[in-house]
Amino acid sequence: MPDRCRAGLDILPERTSSRPLRTGRMGSMPADNRYPRRSAEIDQPRQTRYHELSGAGASTASVAAMSTKTYVPKASQLSHDWYVMDAEGKTLGRVATAAATLLRGKHKPDFTPFLKTGDFVVVVNAEKVCLTGKKETDKVYYRHTGHPGGLRKETAREVREKHPERLVQRAVAGMLPKNKLGRQLKTRLKVYVGPDHPHQAQQPKVWAV
Repeated sequence: MPDRCRAGLDILPERTSSRPLRTGRMGSMPADNRYPRRSAEIDQPRQTRYHELSGAGASTASVAAMSTKTYVPKASQLSHDWYVMDAEGKTLGRVATAAATLLRGKHKPDFTPFLKTGDFVVVVNAEKVCLTGKKETDKVYYRHTGHPGGLRKETAREVREKHPERLVQRAVAGMLPKNKLGRQLKTRLKVYVGPDHPHQAQQPKVWAV
């Protein structure tokens, strides 16, 4: 150690702690003198806020508020309702987004992305859904048969004439996850031509679009 450092040690107060000296660019100094507040906190046992709240007289809400666990509902705790929406005079995109939201369950506080927390959706009057602009003639649906040269296409007008319910089904399918969960959610979508549907026993609630 250089002489100048040794000379500085002579003027330091007598050590009252058994902690080792800290050596560095600031020289040698007892830890208690450099960081008195920190050393005092180390000497005392730490009491976390959670332990204080969990003591006698603490409310359950206060203790639950300090918990950092993510709530994940169980399959037995999920409830699935039935909703019916009328597509007559409504824009296709508006109907599809409302149906996709209900199918996924994003309107519920216990929404979980990887669980089927959504509800069943019944869409009636699918043939009377509206398309804005020139989509009746310009919007084209493509599919492939799987064989060479098997590309098939049809406009929205052709789909409406043959299978009008597919307009809503394809629009909603594009807004659902492209995985096993999405394929299961599509089975909960019931689209019908006309105002009648065979799900009166489920007592569906009316969902305004």
